[in-house]
Amino acid sequence: MEVRIGKVIKELRGKNRVTQERLAEHIGVTAQSVSKWEAGVNLPDITMLSGIASYFGVTVDYLLYGEPDVTEDEMHILNEVIERKGQGDMDGAIEKLTHGVKLYPRNYSIMLEYVSCIYRMRREESYKDRVESAIFYANRIISESGDSRLVYRARHLLCLLYCETDAEKARKIADNLPDMPVCRNLLLEHILKGEELGNLRDDNLVLFLFYIWSRLQKMALSETLPTTDRLLACTTGVKLWELFFYDGRMGYYHDRPAWDYVCMTEIYAEQGEKEKALASMEKAIEHIKMYKESCQREVFTESIFWYDKRVGKGEEGIWKKEKMDLGFVKQLEELLQGSLGELLSPKEITEAKSRIESCRNFI
Repeated sequence: MEVRIGKVIKELRGKNRVTQERLAEHIGVTAQSVSKWEAGVNLPDITMLSGIASYFGVTVDYLLYGEPDVTEDEMHILNEVIERKGQGDMDGAIEKLTHGVKLYPRNYSIMLEYVSCIYRMRREESYKDRVESAIFYANRIISESGDSRLVYRARHLLCLLYCETDAEKARKIADNLPDMPVCRNLLLEHILKGEELGNLRDDNLVLFLFYIWSRLQKMALSETLPTTDRLLACTTGVKLWELFFYDGRMGYYHDRPAWDYVCMTEIYAEQGEKEKALASMEKAIEHIKMYKESCQREVFTESIFWYDKRVGKGEEGIWKKEKMDLGFVKQLEELLQGSLGELLSPKEITEAKSRIESCRNFI
């Protein structure tokens, strides 16, 4: 196997936002030495390998060789999975990933995507037949991958998978994960400066916002809460993102309020409140379209919380993301065929179909 330590150190520094100077200080060399390693001019002394690997949370083997190079076919699998997820075809995505993990047994990115997709299907009947396979691959990532971020995500998913099958194992994993106040992201806020610090704070704020919003999302989906509380969870979720992006330009985060408005459409339709259901549907469509605009051009927010100010960029930009989940559109179409359609006249149904179709075409 080709020794790739210089490239691996550079990749790990980029992933962890570590400067050459900071790494050099930790292991007791000059920044010029780190630069030469990364350029392939020379290699670090063998006695330093364990310390460098420990610093980045990887194995020495990973430090020396990295992950196997990803082939075009492997990238094609991952891109096709993103495409199918974007179309709401989760079964198709899992079928592709099932083929991928067998064909490329050391591609832990494909493996992690497989585990993630299985977990997303936990409310489907087929989940029970797939959960053991997802647990198997999550454990493989944890024991075999040298990429600390993949391992951490695999542990997180494994804990969630065990929540459905073995609460004791889930608790054991959770107890061994770091507490929120001492997690990497928060600790780095005390270390980084300048642009690095500003970008990290952006990431942290969105993580915390998403955490709060996902709790509200669970309340909105609850079958035990009263309808008024479910609606309150949806409207609070929308207000949360509007408070943060107070100029209305949310970029890629328009998909959050889009979800809330789709949920409100369903609740209002079930309650027979036609006007409110239609108004919520229009809001959902508006946010879906604004999401797509954010994929096509740069979008800047005036939020005082946001350091970078960019919340969207074109296909070639650093903000490249996967497509909006077309599941939102499919949900609106299903509502029109069900509870919402029962409230509308034939003319109103035709108009609503046209509005939803314009949203699909826009994407």
